[in-house]
Amino acid sequence: MTLGRRAQITAIVLALPAALAVTAGIDWLRARDTRLVLGRFVDALQTDVVRDACTNDPNWFLAGPRTGRPSMAERNIPDADVHLPRPSADPLPIDVFAYDASFQGLSTASPRFPNALRDPMRRTPPEPRTFGSYSSPAGTGMQVAQLTGWAGPCAVLLVRMQPRPGLWWGRLGTFAVLSLLFVAVALAATMPTVARVRRLSVQAGASARGKWETIAPDAGKDEVSAMAFVLNDAATEIHRREAEVADRVEALRRIVSALSSDVASPFANLEASLAALAHLPVAADAQPKVRASVEQAHQLASRLRNLLAATELRIQNDPLPVMPHDLAAVVRAALDRIQPLATFAGIALQASIPGAPLIVALDPAYAPIAIGNILENAVRYNTAGGRIDVILEPRNTEVFSLVISSRGRDVSDEEFKGLTAIRRFRGDEGWNRRPNAPGLGIAVAREIADRSGWKLEMRRPAGGGFDVEFNGGLQPKRT
Repeated sequence: MTLGRRAQITAIVLALPAALAVTAGIDWLRARDTRLVLGRFVDALQTDVVRDACTNDPNWFLAGPRTGRPSMAERNIPDADVHLPRPSADPLPIDVFAYDASFQGLSTASPRFPNALRDPMRRTPPEPRTFGSYSSPAGTGMQVAQLTGWAGPCAVLLVRMQPRPGLWWGRLGTFAVLSLLFVAVALAATMPTVARVRRLSVQAGASARGKWETIAPDAGKDEVSAMAFVLNDAATEIHRREAEVADRVEALRRIVSALSSDVASPFANLEASLAALAHLPVAADAQPKVRASVEQAHQLASRLRNLLAATELRIQNDPLPVMPHDLAAVVRAALDRIQPLATFAGIALQASIPGAPLIVALDPAYAPIAIGNILENAVRYNTAGGRIDVILEPRNTEVFSLVISSRGRDVSDEEFKGLTAIRRFRGDEGWNRRPNAPGLGIAVAREIADRSGWKLEMRRPAGGGFDVEFNGGLQPKRT
């Protein structure tokens, strides 16, 4: 959830209770004002004129100034109480009813005296004035009872005020307006801070995408400004460390370059010189030593090549700069290099390679290492009298296939699991591993294939042995 959305939700959550509380406060003030109005109205009724009017005409006066009031002459005719109309019970804005000392109303329009107002007036000492509420079709109104001190039918007056029309709609409108107002105030108070935080995050992202430039200082003097200073300090530190890493990478690159020229090349020459012994007649008692020398020279040269290749791959960590090149020539060179090792191990090499150039996209420095590592493993996971088949062919006009098949002994489940388990290149595969487990060669070969746009697949054929296949795209022939 974004900071702005959280601020909006928080503003709404805080505004609704506040608006409800203020609405309730407004209702309380209105009720207080209504009590004051009723109290003053009752005070105005306690005059001699009102007392005489109530005593002389309790039935009609007590119902308020209603229409249809009969004259005194009409009320003095025989059976007037039967033929004349009764006072109307329709409510007026303010109704006044009179009751005797026993709280009995003499007007036919008088309601039953409320118990909640009567009980306090019966106490000792009695309360002369009590307020309460009552229910009407228009809602809840307010009423007040007053002990007048007059004898007769007007000992107690009950005054009722009808509720204001549209009271609930008014309350709802007040609540809605206050809610919107409080939400607007809360957002107006929080959104500038949210905008500053968003601006700071955008600047931090731009700094991270660039060279960790410093962020423009915030004009405030609060936590957001402090955060900007902290980010600036972090950017400066990261920039310094990046410079240190770049220096170290450059130093490592120089070391790798020096090793490649000063160590790897002499090792390759030594390997080639010893490999030439495979074609010369050697005394029987010297053959084991020659074989061991060739194997050790090949192993040292291979490990050095893989270590240098792994280091360079870790440094650049980008796709290889491939170019159109003859893959058939690369495979032949790799076979020539591995041939002496296979000869001393008693393993036959059989190759099926097109005579014409097979142009594919590859890195001429790394592709021979990847193919050589797989050939070396084919010799390693083999036995005397075994065979290695190398088949290079175009599958169609767009894809080539290079299959290196080892035939001599079966690969166990554990060995196959170890060979196929390396899926990601880390660069330390040759340091922490089990004895006789595949080391850096497989990882380097897979990494070179991935960065060249090739695929490397390993499988165990049904007839036994172990197959490794490279496949990738062919370069279109020039016309």
